[in-house]
Amino acid sequence: MKIKSLMILTASAILLASPAASRAHSWTNLGGGFSNGAVYSLAFDTNVALYAAGDFTRADGAATNRAAKWNGTSWTNLGQGVNGIICALARFTNGWLYAAGQFTAAGGIAANRAARWNGSAWAALGQGFSSTVFALALNTNGHLYAGGDFSHAGGVAASRVARWDGAAWAALGEGPGAAVFALAVTTNGNCYAGGIFTNAGGSAARRIAHWNGSAWTNVGDGLSSTVHALTLDTNLNLYAGGIFTNAGGRAANRVAMWNGLTWTNLGSGLSSTVYALTLDSQGTLYAGGDFTNAGGIPANRVARWDGLVWSALGEGFSSTVYSLTVDTNGNLYAGGSFTNSGTRAVCRTAKWKILPAPINVTASEGAYFDQIRVTWNSVSNASGYQVWRYAVNNFSTAYQIAATASNTYADTSATNGMIYYYRVRATNICGTSSFSPPASGWKGSVYYQAVPANYDGD
Repeated sequence: MKIKSLMILTASAILLASPAASRAHSWTNLGGGFSNGAVYSLAFDTNVALYAAGDFTRADGAATNRAAKWNGTSWTNLGQGVNGIICALARFTNGWLYAAGQFTAAGGIAANRAARWNGSAWAALGQGFSSTVFALALNTNGHLYAGGDFSHAGGVAASRVARWDGAAWAALGEGPGAAVFALAVTTNGNCYAGGIFTNAGGSAARRIAHWNGSAWTNVGDGLSSTVHALTLDTNLNLYAGGIFTNAGGRAANRVAMWNGLTWTNLGSGLSSTVYALTLDSQGTLYAGGDFTNAGGIPANRVARWDGLVWSALGEGFSSTVYSLTVDTNGNLYAGGSFTNSGTRAVCRTAKWKILPAPINVTASEGAYFDQIRVTWNSVSNASGYQVWRYAVNNFSTAYQIAATASNTYADTSATNGMIYYYRVRATNICGTSSFSPPASGWKGSVYYQAVPANYDGD
């Protein structure tokens, strides 16, 4: 037996998901920021120190040539820095930081478009590249992948993608036929590349391709226009962001997900270019770019996808977001060309405290005849909670049934004989958390036993 579920948002749900409910200026600055150039990439080292790179030459008023480190209170330089724009950063587990872009010197020594910082000095990565590197990615085996507009890496032919094994650069087959702007790698050495190309390894591949360790293959029917960002979740679902409006033959505005078989859109998507994508520990996706609308609601250059709907993060930013990253303490960092979030000065970098999703959500399984009791753990800094319900095990049909300040809710509207699924979101003045994991439950049934005709009351 099934019942139909309608996507109904209560007034409180709309209020809590809208920018008007998040005017708390919850984006905070990181010191004085960067006064004379954009931040194009952000990365953390193993000590959770944040690195920023781009085309700036000053941070907190001090000289920092295109690369700087945030120590929690101020920005410091990385030696002499580099002599040209850094487009990408990646860090290895031993604390080394890799940088790539348009530069030809790092720390005063020759380094053609790629270099390594070991905490005290810069070093070149072989002979480097013949032209710009736009993207870097590291796998768990310690191999560094680079993507860009180059034709040679380490002195050998390498079309737009190459791999560094710690000693030398190597090509990945014939490579894509035009510039690569984004990379994502798996633990087994597989690599996804996105950009402006329409072929890879000699075969058709529209703006995105997959390297399986020996050959390039297409990713479904690909994407209709440029890819600027890629990221993988723990289930190896691939998210892509860019300029495109179609993915695999279906409408997908600037962002889409590949599950290994098909492309799907993320709601109605975003209104303009996506340059950055990242995921937090709960699997929530964050997007940054040039857009001012996400999923039909205002969202200035940064937004969150929780698997069902898009929502804004505070007042967003005054200009483009080029990079996003999340630390292990539940903080989201943004870098770009912006100088403000609302009326607050945040000069090219800013931090957002992620409100955690409720955990240990339970729903009673027949314990009550008149209700399904839903409970969850309280969330620090939450002022309330939204309870969402769906009757078929399909999250896309969920709708909000309650807003409460308590960490328990009695669903008295449930129908007897139906199994229901529940997810909960925490809320505060800054907005909402992502959704909790689901819990299922049902009402108990009341049974009546017929009274024997000869019953005399004893």
